[in-house]
Amino acid sequence: MDLVLGLSMTSSSVRWVLVDGVTGEESSTVDRGALPVHDGVDVEALLDAVLARSAPRTVDAIGLTWTTEAERTANSVWQALTDRGVENVIAVSDVEAAEALACGIADIAGCDRLVVCIAETGTSVIAAVTSDGVTSDRVAPDALADVEGFAPDAVFVLGSGDVAAVVSELEQRLQVPVVSATDADLALARGAALASAFAVSLLDAQAAPVRRSLSPTATLASVLAAAVVTFVVSLSVALGMTLTPDAPAPQMARSVTEPAPEPVATPTPVKAAPPETSKVAPPPAPPRAEPVANEIPAPQAVEMPMPEAPPVYDEPLAPAPALPPAPEYVPPPPPANYLPPAPAAPAYVPPPAYVPPAQVPAAVPQIPQQPRLRDRIIERIPIINRFHEPEYGQ
Repeated sequence: MDLVLGLSMTSSSVRWVLVDGVTGEESSTVDRGALPVHDGVDVEALLDAVLARSAPRTVDAIGLTWTTEAERTANSVWQALTDRGVENVIAVSDVEAAEALACGIADIAGCDRLVVCIAETGTSVIAAVTSDGVTSDRVAPDALADVEGFAPDAVFVLGSGDVAAVVSELEQRLQVPVVSATDADLALARGAALASAFAVSLLDAQAAPVRRSLSPTATLASVLAAAVVTFVVSLSVALGMTLTPDAPAPQMARSVTEPAPEPVATPTPVKAAPPETSKVAPPPAPPRAEPVANEIPAPQAVEMPMPEAPPVYDEPLAPAPALPPAPEYVPPPPPANYLPPAPAAPAYVPPPAYVPPAQVPAAVPQIPQQPRLRDRIIERIPIINRFHEPEYGQ
């Protein structure tokens, strides 16, 4: 690997460091710089100027880190690198970098409880290592000294903000070593460069013998965890951290990129000639043993118990809400000046008119007709009646 570029973006500035990708040590820094950001930054001009410093060599990896206020600048830089077809771009957020930085420094310094303060002009970050693990949080710059609750064994202060003021306030509050670093403003940029160099080297080793191009998304997703850890260790070594005058200097570990010593070739021992002995007849060969086949019983199939179905719980239904009773009807009160009407006199109803019953004509009695005189005389004389029948009605 040739050169590695690290870019650190905050609300006030953009810082970069161009280091040798082979070792990543302080002595191999090719270029460093900072650009203040007021109304914005010309991303294309920045990349042209930074990449021109690497000519005629090539930049094999680029590491990006940024604070919350610089997300727009970071997106612009990322898009510009993508448009240029640049590969192997690694992104490390400020919170992830702070957590990994705290873990690495705690391991190097041998502290069980340690706090790392990254001072920036905008949002700052506090990362703490305790027996429960590592935690980090974004805080305001004036709250960086509020670390008494972590009970640290040492405090490390980095960043591009007012590092001296934070160190002074911490020394007045705490009775533990407060550590500052040379070129603390370039700490995150250098760490991003070292992290990207390690990540790309690791992926190239895993992809050997066929080298594949790495997209920014695939690189970030697959190696971010390993990259930030290496970023911490390499950053702590490369910064050359120094304690404050009243604190003892911590023992720093050697760079993990130091080449291993070449093994020294040892001479091959010469075998001594065997002494001459009298020839003795060899003993007779033992009889050849016939091979015995050992029958191995077939393993018995183990019946796996069927997984039990999870119990089904009948959740009680919530009772239906009781409907409130209908309000009773209350007639509206009469108006104050209302007078009920006077009762009216009963109206006269005349009796019905007399209707006489209908007259039915009287029945006329039937008067039988009297027989004639002649007939009455004949009826009285019996002998005459035998020969003559009276005729009635003539």
